[in-house]
Amino acid sequence: MENQEEQPVIQPQIPVQPAEQPKITKNLLPKWPLIIVGIILLATLLTGAFVLSKNFRLNQKPALKTAPVTTPTATWKTYTNSKVGVEFKYPPTWTAKFDPNWALAVFLDNHPFEIIPQSEPPSTSISIAFNEQGNIGERSFRETTLAQGQQNIEKLFDQNTIRNKLLTIGGKDAVQITGQGTGMLSGYLEYTLIQMDNKLLIIELKNQNFENIYQQLLSTLKFTDQTTQAITSAPKQTPIPTQTPTPIPTINEIASWKTYADPNYAFQIQYPQTWTLRTTYGNSVRNTNNDRVAGIDINTLTPGYGTVLVVNVIDPKGKTIEGWLSSNISNTYVPTKVNYQGYVAYKYQYPTQDNRPGTVEIYYQYKDKIIFLAWNLISAVDQPTADQIMSSLKFSQ
Repeated sequence: MENQEEQPVIQPQIPVQPAEQPKITKNLLPKWPLIIVGIILLATLLTGAFVLSKNFRLNQKPALKTAPVTTPTATWKTYTNSKVGVEFKYPPTWTAKFDPNWALAVFLDNHPFEIIPQSEPPSTSISIAFNEQGNIGERSFRETTLAQGQQNIEKLFDQNTIRNKLLTIGGKDAVQITGQGTGMLSGYLEYTLIQMDNKLLIIELKNQNFENIYQQLLSTLKFTDQTTQAITSAPKQTPIPTQTPTPIPTINEIASWKTYADPNYAFQIQYPQTWTLRTTYGNSVRNTNNDRVAGIDINTLTPGYGTVLVVNVIDPKGKTIEGWLSSNISNTYVPTKVNYQGYVAYKYQYPTQDNRPGTVEIYYQYKDKIIFLAWNLISAVDQPTADQIMSSLKFSQ
């Protein structure tokens, strides 16, 4: 047993696991090139943003340096009538004249003009006035409401051309009427009527070329709360002499009058020594067809007015008086059939405008001619004399 060799102890074998190999990533690149590329891209973006911002600032006008916005009327002149509480602006190159015969009557145009004392108001491109009527010392307002004023003003228009627009001007109700006039007022017309306390303010445009100025002027109108009573005298700054109607001339006074005798159509008429007469052949608003063959104007210059009487002899060229009137007078106006000194006559009463007394026209047939008579701008002072002058018209054949 002692001679037995020791047997080695055999340990059980443990399977050996192969060592884990590191995973190899394909195309593995170093990180520093990516960092460099990112920096370059970021720098490019920042540079582009800076350039765009700089260009935007250069192209943009700074708000603080922008010139202040001005209205077209900022440099216009201002007209103020504190007595009646009306203010408006007008172009600096225009002329504005106030007629002292009325509470408010201002005439404006783009050229110099004058208001002649004791004469009718000028005809200008724009006029601003109350709707006054009557004679010196006897003033009143024609209408008190817009509806009344609109009804009367629309009679001046061709009814097929009228356009109306309701407005608010200076806080007051207004209506604007435009279209084509008829008869003596043929051509473009535009009226703006503004409701005041017991009257209307009427702004008239006679020249369509100044439509833009007209509308801008309207936008500048301002009013103060004042009540204008019916005018019984002219404004204090220019007193108008008080006048009383003269009595009807006596026979002895008429005997001293001048006499005009027409050399061709055998009519004659008498008029006072202080009045003037002129012949007006071929120069008449009713002479568009060369129908008038004789005519005279008789005139006096009563303070504040230019009373004018007109006598025309018309050749109707075979037409009846009714036919001639329908061809020459707008059907807007309807005549009244009257008896005038024994003749069947047609009487037209035209609405007043431009703050002047109205016009009365009478037409009657005498043999193969038509006699046209007109009373224009007649004041109460002159009315008796004017009627006596017209009654003295006689025909010798």
